[in-house]
This record gives sequence, C-alpha cells and structure tokens, in this order.
Amino acid sequence: MDMRLNRIPVETWNHLNVNQAHEEFDMPELGTGNDRKPSVIPDLPSAVGEGYDSEIISHADIVNNIKVEAGEDNGTLTYRYDKGHIIFDEVDVGEGASVTIIRFLDAVKAAEIYSLTKIRAGRDSRVKLVEVDLCDDRSDVRSGVAILTEERASVEMVRIVLGGKKALFGVRTDLKGDDSSFDIDTAYYCNDEMSLDINDISNFYGHETRSFLNTVGALSGRSKKVLRNTVDFKRGCVHAVGHEKEDVVMFSDDAINLTTPLILCGEEWVEGQHAATTTRLDDDILYYLESRGLDEHEAIKLVACSKFAPVIDKIPDQEIRDAVYSELMRRIDADHEDR
Repeated sequence: MDMRLNRIPVETWNHLNVNQAHEEFDMPELGTGNDRKPSVIPDLPSAVGEGYDSEIISHADIVNNIKVEAGEDNGTLTYRYDKGHIIFDEVDVGEGASVTIIRFLDAVKAAEIYSLTKIRAGRDSRVKLVEVDLCDDRSDVRSGVAILTEERASVEMVRIVLGGKKALFGVRTDLKGDDSSFDIDTAYYCNDEMSLDINDISNFYGHETRSFLNTVGALSGRSKKVLRNTVDFKRGCVHAVGHEKEDVVMFSDDAINLTTPLILCGEEWVEGQHAATTTRLDDDILYYLESRGLDEHEAIKLVACSKFAPVIDKIPDQEIRDAVYSELMRRIDADHEDR
C-alpha cells in the first residue's frame, strides 16, 4: 500500500522538496486493527492519501456516523478531545439539510491524534466543518478530509493550527454537482521547531462550481511550513471559478516557508487565480505602532491578531474563539521571552 502522504497531484522538481510530506511524517504502527467495514462514502480519498485513509478506518477507536436527514437542521455538533485518539467521522447530509461540525483538539499533550473525515453534501445542503488544533509542542497531529458536493451544495471549512510538534493536514474536495461550492479559511502560527505540512486540493467537475482556498499564517523560531494548494479544472466544468491565496508573516530569519500554488486546467471556460505573499514585519508599521505607545512585542501581537481575526471569528463558538486567541497570545509571549 502506498503510504506517501500529502502528495501533490502533479509533481515538480524533486530538489524543491514539495512533492510530498517528508519522512518525518511517515506513518507509525497503529496497533491492532478493528473489524470496521469500508466507508459508506466510497471512492473519495482525502488529500493525505488512500493509504492513510485505510489505516485510520481500520484502526479508529472513535467513530462518529453523522446522518442529517433531508430538510433537517442539526445545528452545531462539537467534539472536544484532550488526549490521543484515532478518529473517523462520516458525515452524510441529505437534500436541503444543514449542519456545523467542530473538532476541537483542546490542549492535547504529548500524544498522537489522527483523524479522517468524509463528507457527502447532498443537493442544496449547507455544511460547515471547523478544525481547531491547540495541541502542545510534543504532539503528532494529522487530519485528512474528503468532501463530495452535489448540486448547489455549499461546504465551508475553518482550520486553525496553533500546535503540534508535527502537524499534517490534507483536504480533497470533488465539486461534482453544478453550482456547488467549497471555501476553506486556514490560520496557522508555527514557532519553536514545529513542522506543518498542508495539502489542499479542489477538483472541479460541475458547471459553475466555485472554490476559494484562503490561508494566513506566521512563522517564528526554527519552524517549517509547506503548503500545497491545487485548483484542478476538469474537462466539462464550464464557468468554474477557483482562487488560491496565502499571506505569510515571517517573524524569524531561521524559519522556512515553502508554498506551492498549482492550477491545472482541462477546460477553457474557467477562471483561476493564485497569489502568495511572504513578508516580514514592516518597519513603517512597526514605527507607527511604536509611535502610538506600543513596544515591538505588543506590535507583533497586534499584527498577528489583525491577520488571524477574520478566520478565527468564523468559529461559531465564543468559548473556543476565546481559547484560540488566548493560545495565540501565549505562543507569541513565549517567543518574545526566548529572544
């Protein structure tokens, strides 16, 4: 079984080291498998990889089968974890139904926590998935997500990554139904020697499908981040629109930032855009803030909050939003003390 994780759909030069996740993310032995049958949402691998998906399905110790019947509104379902688990969630949302799902990794300490989420968004449905990672710097975090949209379905995802010694995420969305959409907003703060690897893929099949992959982040210490964003226009997806955008602030000269925006086009009548910006804390902004009475540390906190707030504020739970802001401030304070 191929256990290479977060592979990019079309490979580039090997020396760039972005074709797949590095060896540090290789899967460990997960122990004895269970008797769980294969997913009821077939032929829908996550962007992490089919090998990873198979391992999670076979070894999950927590399985959440979420079925939302046609026309129902299931509100917000929150799953909170404070220790290591292997989690498999299947979300089957019927026609015209809606649901919000929050997976909150709350101060997981020195543990391995792996998850796989499969979502089928039925016709005219509305689905929101929120992933919040506040694990400590000794944890291994991995998350695979696979999404299938039918006609006029709308799926929104919010992902906050503030923890983990090693953190790996991969989302694949197949926009099968006409006029369906998928948007993901990601915010990350990597410090110390954290390694973050992200692979997000939007495959466009239906007419007038839409997807926006938006990422904001900050790197400090000796951290490293690899982001692969792929918009893949399949033949026949006329009038599809796919945008990719990342905005990164570098707070350290020792941090490593690698970004691979990719647009694949098999159809003429489409619109695709990508943009990636990497900056340092602007001296003019720093001077302006200091002239208003802030020191450099307070200025960094203000800049980070201003960039992260539009993403964090999309979390539909005030307690979790407060926890995210608190952890973000704690990490910036810790970086300042280490200088």
